[in-house]
Amino acid sequence: MSDKEILTEAIGRTLIPEYHQIMEEASDDYEFSPRFQKRMDKLIRRRRKPYYRFINTAGKRVAVIALAFLTISFTTVMSVEALRTPFLDFIMSFFSNHSEVRGIDDSGDYPKTIENDYVITYDLSEYNIDSDERSDNPRSVTVKSIFQFC
Repeated sequence: MSDKEILTEAIGRTLIPEYHQIMEEASDDYEFSPRFQKRMDKLIRRRRKPYYRFINTAGKRVAVIALAFLTISFTTVMSVEALRTPFLDFIMSFFSNHSEVRGIDDSGDYPKTIENDYVITYDLSEYNIDSDERSDNPRSVTVKSIFQFC
């Protein structure tokens, strides 16, 4: 017999009984609390009732039908130019370097002119003013960092 075979047999004789002993100690049955057992039994009984299956499948059916309706509606609106243009104009205005999302408010409760001229109060010492545009109402100030990043 070689040394390897002797070592394998010795390890088997010592570790296998120890392994079985550890597994027997670890296999102690855990006792759940009566409250937990009662709740689990109630869930299992409820699942066997016919209305559970109806509610479960009816909810899924309603969700699938609603999703199909939304998909068909969106596809129809996006495929017809007469519908697509007003839809997109309502939601987004596209500019050269950004997009602006707007909602249309026709209530007229807002003032007609801007009385106060608001400025940025953050310290802009690390930035240079790139452009400054003023008109009747809006003011657009574009600033760039003085630090060059890769």
